[in-house]
Amino acid sequence: MRIFRNPLRPGRHRGLAWLILAGAIPTATLADIRFEETSPAAGLHFAGPSAGSSWGDFDGDGWPDLWVSNHHGTPPSLYLNRHDGTFTEAAAEILVDDAGENFLGPNGRHLAAAAAPDFHGAAWADFDNDGDQDLIVVTGGGAGRGASANRLFINENGRLTNLAAKYGADYPLGRGRTPLWLDIDQDGKLDLLLMNHARAEAPSAIFLQTPAGFSPANEPLGFPRGKPSLLERIMDRLRGYAATLGYGKSGAVRSTDEFAQLADLTGDGRPELITYMRPTRIYSITASGLRDISGDMAPPDIGSVQDAILEDLNGDGRPDWYLVRAKPWEADVVQTDATHLQGNLANKPGQSSAVSFVTPGSITLEIHRPWMDPSDPARAKRPALYLGARQSELTEAALTLSPGDESIGGAAPPDAGEGIFVHYSRDTETWTLRSSSPAIGYLLASTAPISSIETEGFKPSKGRLENRLLLNDGKGFTVTKGPEAGQPTACSSVAAGDFDNDMDIDLYLVCADPTQNQPNILYENDGRGNFTRVAQAGGAAGSDRGRGNQVSVADYDRDGFLDLFVTNGAGPPPFADGPHQLFRNLGNGNHWIEIDLVGTRSNRDGIGALLTLEAGGKRQTRIRGGGMHSFSQNHSRIHFGLGANETIDRLSVRWPSGIVQELRNLRPDQILSITEPEQTR
Repeated sequence: MRIFRNPLRPGRHRGLAWLILAGAIPTATLADIRFEETSPAAGLHFAGPSAGSSWGDFDGDGWPDLWVSNHHGTPPSLYLNRHDGTFTEAAAEILVDDAGENFLGPNGRHLAAAAAPDFHGAAWADFDNDGDQDLIVVTGGGAGRGASANRLFINENGRLTNLAAKYGADYPLGRGRTPLWLDIDQDGKLDLLLMNHARAEAPSAIFLQTPAGFSPANEPLGFPRGKPSLLERIMDRLRGYAATLGYGKSGAVRSTDEFAQLADLTGDGRPELITYMRPTRIYSITASGLRDISGDMAPPDIGSVQDAILEDLNGDGRPDWYLVRAKPWEADVVQTDATHLQGNLANKPGQSSAVSFVTPGSITLEIHRPWMDPSDPARAKRPALYLGARQSELTEAALTLSPGDESIGGAAPPDAGEGIFVHYSRDTETWTLRSSSPAIGYLLASTAPISSIETEGFKPSKGRLENRLLLNDGKGFTVTKGPEAGQPTACSSVAAGDFDNDMDIDLYLVCADPTQNQPNILYENDGRGNFTRVAQAGGAAGSDRGRGNQVSVADYDRDGFLDLFVTNGAGPPPFADGPHQLFRNLGNGNHWIEIDLVGTRSNRDGIGALLTLEAGGKRQTRIRGGGMHSFSQNHSRIHFGLGANETIDRLSVRWPSGIVQELRNLRPDQILSITEPEQTR
């Protein structure tokens, strides 16, 4: 057992002395949750496309480092923690390919176009049990039309070397979204679950670890082969509606993007596997494979789920389910000021949509297609652009168009087909932007005020839906009124943690409309599952730039209070230009403890372990589940807030091997490393 002392803030609990002297020793203190942004001072200067972030300890020094995938052909970031609140960006020095060459290309920052990554989710783990953390990064598989290999970076000699093909984890046709490390066959070695967007040739897949690498094992383990059939989807939907009306038990939670989590939903001391697909499934993990218990858990019918957490939110010892929901890619138009518009037009095949507005001025127009993977065959196909009767080449360069240009008042030829059309009516001073392409985003500026905005083929949408809180009663889940019930939001990512160390779980949400950022949301828990929205998210409301994407959590400065990392580059251009943001938790006088697990008979990371802590008459539970949620990974270090308690009465660890380890009378305000014993003590 190793103890890491708090190097930055010794004696934080002294502010509670007056409570003790007064004879009142509560189990928690009510305290504000306050954050400050430290991004530039910490050395985080990136702005651009993003897909998720993952906290891990690359160099084994006990301080969390940070991987950020960055998405859309942009090189990833690897921030190394310098122990003083700052980070060094080291991807160019640390990432190498299987030939030992710089992974990011000759100049260290840009890959050749043919190799530009469409990186999505990533996950750290010591899968080979050699004492350091490796990293799996999944890619988009050419949007389901091309191929793009995953990267498995092996940690050795101060470098991360991509050996995905050697280990059998490359899976180039998979439309990867988020990976999950877990010991699915319970042999003490971590296996790999790749959650992929639907593609018949490469569905979501389980890869068992063998001496030769990773071997696909969907069928032997009872995992579904791929996308459900039309009949299966219809039946799931009907069962979901029936469950919502009170008839039957099995519903169908449906996620927009695929990811997976571990949680002890049944209370048997062993985690279940929850796979967010269409629909979400809950599996019991047994020695003989996976057993689908979705019907037994009675999830209701809930769609458009963007992200989820499974934590005990009402203090009864059972993990509850909080689902954030939105429709982030809906067609929309926003007038940002008197002379500027921005929006997107999204169409199904054979359909078109348009936005029109009145202005006597000239307009400057930028039209952007979604970014496309270099392996996507559709990349070279560009829709036609018609400026009135004149056909032009579609580029992402700004076009300046004048009402005096008579050709813009003409009509495109009747056989123009799929394309983008700009038209001006001199009689009414009306401009029209029409698209029959699947999706475009646009920025528009006029030299004169804009008025009378109208749409055709769609209703402007902010993509907002009501989130869902599902309480676990031990027999299944029931929907109850969650935070701000009846108030829809457009949030894509959620993180849970005891941000004020008052012995309950709070919630932080990253939010954005289809074309612009919205303030992020922080909900403070009263310990019984009742939430209060904290003004300005406690100082972590986020950026005006870009579109809010993902959040991940770590105590990066090791002061005992959980910090936040937020990306703001969601979705297609031209809106994916937001910054990386690091929010440091300013803390309070409450106590805490953080725990690192080192497995021996179990996998070295202890993934699948269940922890129970008792202090001041209150019990808290945590699972070492890998830290995964949609596209992102929280730091693996287990965190408990302790309120005013100066002694931990009991800490129990149930290891994946079945060994139960107990520690008693621990002091707070430390980082504790616990090694699995060879047998029960």
